This record gives sequence, structure tokens and C-alpha cells, in this order.
Amino acid sequence: GGRLLGPDADFGAEVDAIAIDSPLVDSALRASGLESLRGIIRDWAIRGSFDAHYRVRGSGPDSPWRLTITPGSLHGVHAGRPFGMLVHAGTVEVEPAGVRAAGLVASLPDGWMTLDGELARGTAGTAGELQFGAMLARWSPDAAAMLPLAAREALERIEFGTDAPIWTDGIRVSLDVPDDQDPRVEVRGRIGMAGAHFR
Repeated sequence: GGRLLGPDADFGAEVDAIAIDSPLVDSALRASGLESLRGIIRDWAIRGSFDAHYRVRGSGPDSPWRLTITPGSLHGVHAGRPFGMLVHAGTVEVEPAGVRAAGLVASLPDGWMTLDGELARGTAGTAGELQFGAMLARWSPDAAAMLPLAAREALERIEFGTDAPIWTDGIRVSLDVPDDQDPRVEVRGRIGMAGAHFR
């Protein structure tokens, strides 16, 4: 609740268990100019639920606003392969300037992963950096499904596999998604693994 009109307008609302593919999320991403994230939700068929808090200060059309999301369970299909996760901690904040992930911790069927970072909307596209950490008991279809298609196809070509743990604590992914060009992705960091085999 709060004041919707007047010089001291400050309004907040909370919604529990909202669907990630809801019109509210779609509108927030569109208002932030994050068409690439809208595309990922659509193309990866991401479904799930989360709690959300919306706050706007001021009553004008350009008043600052923020949508804070506390994710729950997520699942989807990427390039024909299903994946799923349960998010235990962290938030995602969407504002007119972009989106920021803070302290996300999720469990997967064979391990866990963390995510921090932000994507900002510029005059010609979206750019930013994400940092991942992960520990997997073994390489699995769920892990492969969340990789970019090019990376997954490269691993499939060399018949990569392992039944032992895989881990990383600092993979950095830099993204540059121009409005009228193909996205550019740069991945930096180290991955540890045991018992890996290749063709």
C-alpha cells in the first residue's frame, strides 16, 4: 500500500507465487528494454513461480520503480532438453535501467549453482556480466541443457563425459546483446573436474 498521488507518492505491493511467464514480468522486462531476457523466457519455455514486491516512487509516467523477485522453482526446455532447479536464496531486481541478480543459490538434480551479476540497458542494446559458481556430482542432461547451444554442441562433438564431480567458483560471462546484431558472449574462468573422458 501507500500513496499513489501527490508530491510524496510512494506505493508498494506484494504478490506471492506469481508465474514467471506472467504479464507483470513481461511488462517489467519490456519497460526495462530487456528484450533479450523476454526472448530467453519465451524460447527456453521457462516456467515456475516466485514472490514479488513492486515499488514506485512518484506519480508521473517516468517515476522510478523497482520489481524485486524472490524466485522459487524454475523449469524449462532449451534446444529440446528439459532442465529444472529449486532456488533457495537470493533476489532478482528489475528497474528501468536493467536487471540485477544478487546471491542466487539453486539446487539442481545433481548439485547446486550460484549466480550474481547485472545486465544494463544502453542506447543500442543490453550488456553486462554474470558470475556463476557450481558443484555437480556428475555431468548430466540437466547441466547440458542450461549451456549455450554452441558450447553444448562443442562438448557433444568431443563426446565429453564424466561420472565424477565438476566444480567452479568463478566463471564470468560477459554479454553484449546489440538490438540489431547477434549477441556476443565471452566466458572467463576455470572449471575443475575429475575422471573426465573425451573422444
